[in-house]
Amino acid sequence: VGGMFMAFHTSWKLSILALTIVPPITYSYRAYAKWARKITRSIYCAYGEANSTATDAISNIRTVRGFSTEEHEAFRYSDSINTALGHGVRNAYVGASVTAFSTYLNLGTAVLILWYGGQLVCDEKGEVMSIGSLITFQLYWNMMNNAFIALGNVFNDLIRSSSAAERVFSLIDARPDVNPDDGEEVTRDCVKGHLQLRGIQFRYRSRPETLVLKGIDMDMPPGTTTALVGKSGGGKSTLVHLLMRFYEPTGGEIRLDGRSMTTLSSKSVRRCCGFVAQDTQLFSSTIVENLAYGIGRDYTRDEVVEACRAANAHEFILEMEEGYDTRVGEKGIMLSGGQKQRLAIARCFLRKPRMLFLDEATSALDAENEAIVQGALETLLSELNSTVVLIAHRLSTVINATQICVVHKGTIVERGSHDELVTTGGVYAQLVSRQLSRDASAVMDSKKEKTKPSSKATEIDDLIEEMEQAGGKLGE
Repeated sequence: VGGMFMAFHTSWKLSILALTIVPPITYSYRAYAKWARKITRSIYCAYGEANSTATDAISNIRTVRGFSTEEHEAFRYSDSINTALGHGVRNAYVGASVTAFSTYLNLGTAVLILWYGGQLVCDEKGEVMSIGSLITFQLYWNMMNNAFIALGNVFNDLIRSSSAAERVFSLIDARPDVNPDDGEEVTRDCVKGHLQLRGIQFRYRSRPETLVLKGIDMDMPPGTTTALVGKSGGGKSTLVHLLMRFYEPTGGEIRLDGRSMTTLSSKSVRRCCGFVAQDTQLFSSTIVENLAYGIGRDYTRDEVVEACRAANAHEFILEMEEGYDTRVGEKGIMLSGGQKQRLAIARCFLRKPRMLFLDEATSALDAENEAIVQGALETLLSELNSTVVLIAHRLSTVINATQICVVHKGTIVERGSHDELVTTGGVYAQLVSRQLSRDASAVMDSKKEKTKPSSKATEIDDLIEEMEQAGGKLGE
């Protein structure tokens, strides 16, 4: 600003001549900015895809090695990198062209200033402008021009930064469907665990045309066990996610101890919950740190050991070199599936939740590990006296439930205890009958072949598929 003021003070004619280059240079930078923002965004997207490919390949390195797809993954990574490189080269060419255009324009203007200034000095015999004034103006012009060029460089950096910042700001501005801090705080001591669902309907945002749950009504008194059975995709896991307030229902109401869940803080409600999923997620830390994760209170080492004993996990932990201080690796890669599930159950023993949700906790295990984990689950259910919602993939795990709900296509087609449902002769009774027939056939076949019958129970999905193939329809 000071250089511009002094330049006008020295010669307003030369100043106006010098400023004629500002509009074309400004226009070229603005046009480049619009184009560069798009291509820079494409560059960062390509980098993101490359990083995602590398992360997936490294996380699933055994699968990659097992299928001999190292070259395929390397090609995917290099393809994304080459895409980013191609966009970067185009951006460099265009950016260099804009810079060259502005540089040559500045050079031409400098020559024009010297020519016109020399004319003023020579024609007017130094009366309008002296040679000293021309040199002084040239110095002021160089000062102003250098600042203008530096401003252009800053502008280029802002273009690159803004494209990268767009993705970061989009994550910062993202808000969950349920604000975890909204609502009344509840504590474990004041929660009894009485869950009620009234006319629950739900649609996923990604599939707004599909009604996943269609008017679900359920009553789960404190200390009871509710088992959800049915074919995959029927809405069982969605129900559990709604109860844990990962989502809000599209219609209807969920009540906890007579109060609407929407009036309670979801964060405080989850502190009263325990969750064992089909695939247990562990952090890259020690076993004891994973067990105490999110417990929210002081605990002793004896409590941790007691919880692991109850979950049938104490023995395999002691077999490790560092015991409870053993690091489990990224996502628990150092442990088997059965070991991770037992740690998840031990975490629930330590947490002592009022509400416990089990989402097919043994479906991914072999027969031996399933028996061990199932024993730990039975101990968990008997000792905690929590309100339990159990998603079952085998009938053997639901027989002792307080109530069994058969879920099909977003509705509950049957409900009652095991004995009640078997007596009514409905869908559940047909599933039990087919399970018994399969078990009897397996025993007969093993006697003929003089082998030990398989201890692997038949999954509910298989029984339902077999029943539908035989002409039976769920829900009719």
